Amino acid sequence: MNGKWKNETNLFLIALVQCVLYYSLIIDFIHAEQGNSVFVYLLLSTISTAAAAFTLNNPKKKAIFIVLCAAGFLFLALATVRSGMGIPNVLLGYLMIAGMIWMYHSVYKRIVLVANIIAALFAAIVPLSLLTLINFTEEAAVTGKNGLTSESALYGIIGTAVFLFFIVLVCEIIKDTEDFENDVYYDWHSIPFVMGTPFTKTVIISINIAIAAMLCFLYAFFLIL
Repeated sequence: MNGKWKNETNLFLIALVQCVLYYSLIIDFIHAEQGNSVFVYLLLSTISTAAAAFTLNNPKKKAIFIVLCAAGFLFLALATVRSGMGIPNVLLGYLMIAGMIWMYHSVYKRIVLVANIIAALFAAIVPLSLLTLINFTEEAAVTGKNGLTSESALYGIIGTAVFLFFIVLVCEIIKDTEDFENDVYYDWHSIPFVMGTPFTKTVIISINIAIAAMLCFLYAFFLIL
């Protein structure tokens, strides 16, 4: 993929994942007073935060990182006010995420596997953030227009988050293998840099086997249902 459009494509995919999950699983179970406004604020917060993370690839754009994180914080604040969620906890959580993003290159890249896991966790947060929209009351447990219950929506979102976690984890390890020279130059302790390429290939194959096994299990599970 052309590097010029890589970040824009990633932002599009993030928005696509949230929109697909929202309109296919969640829309029937949101709190009646929320409407779609909370989802829009949540989507804008996610996109702003992801865009902020991408700017850190260029050390000269740290000011843009701060501006985008401030925008993400503002959109999340609007979402929490509109939805009535626990504002202090949600906003504190956002500040922790922003801090982890800020330290990604300077700290976590120098610890084996930690940076890869953090990147995968950020990907998993994209669908999991939508759980704040679901009304898990007894009334919402009835079957919605799409034939699902709120419990089914919950499983669908968690399953998507787990799948994204492993997909992004293996992609990050593959990227480290391709960028081995940069890891050596910046002293980033990636798996290829510390353990060597043969061991890294074994890790990649193992994760892919785990993903395939998980997909087979899910297919068999839903087939039985």
